[in-house]
Amino acid sequence: MEYEFNCPICSNVREIYDRPQVREKLKKDIALHGVQNEITGILLKFTFTPNYDPLDCSQNARVGIDMLKRLFSGQIEVDRSDTRVIEPVEVLFLLIVRLMLELHNDEHIDYCYKNRFRCQTALMVLEATNNQELKAELQDYFFSFLSPATYTHLTSRLPTSREKMIKTQQFMLGKMQSLFKKAGISPTIETRVKTVYSTFRKTQRKGILPGDVDDLLGFRIITHSLEECYTVLDALQKKWGGRDQTVQDYIRERKASGYQSIHLHVRIKNIPVEFQIRDKAMHHIAQRGIAAHGEYKINSW
Repeated sequence: MEYEFNCPICSNVREIYDRPQVREKLKKDIALHGVQNEITGILLKFTFTPNYDPLDCSQNARVGIDMLKRLFSGQIEVDRSDTRVIEPVEVLFLLIVRLMLELHNDEHIDYCYKNRFRCQTALMVLEATNNQELKAELQDYFFSFLSPATYTHLTSRLPTSREKMIKTQQFMLGKMQSLFKKAGISPTIETRVKTVYSTFRKTQRKGILPGDVDDLLGFRIITHSLEECYTVLDALQKKWGGRDQTVQDYIRERKASGYQSIHLHVRIKNIPVEFQIRDKAMHHIAQRGIAAHGEYKINSW
């Protein structure tokens, strides 16, 4: 991979990687994200080894190298359907970009233009991924670098802090598990706290104010059957429904794209909460449909 930049750190990225503490930190970060495999090892060799020849690698590894090269050059037209390849590529790309930003900061070197360019690509990658842990960890990190004033302004306009939203999230998760157990069902529950960047994107996309964003806290409940979707809806409405609740039933009135789900919006402790309720078949269509292929598309949840 070529680094033809004027920035002292970017142009000597391999030399920087040779520092034991930097190398160990990157390897540890990769391991924490569960993508340390044969493909990841080859991608690391390709990135940091001069004149590395990937001809003897597996087909998947060569595809991964090509994807990584595309991301570093800002070309985001890649096939995201093969998670065995794209997940280690995306994680490694994001962690290397973060490493470069941290090295600049540690060594008090001005951020170069290429790092802004990479941050923009990194945010597009994070918008497309379903990895909520990765989004929570890195999305606001890159956004605060690119637009510090906007990040600070939006943070001040949120109804409460991220820490308090996380506490409410955990409280509600425990309550839901009890509710569903009482109802005799065992759906899968996915949850996320909306990042500041994702909130910003929604205000831009819909032309609304930060206070009008209705899903700062989100829960996705995936049931075993269509009937259970309405059992879940009834249980949630009895627990948290009120005058301010709204329901959009895209199961009975599916969208033109084929998307089906029930959306329930409520306010809890002044936090706008969205529940998405769907069965496994509906979830498969939503997650593995057209958006799984081609260039990066927005995952708006």
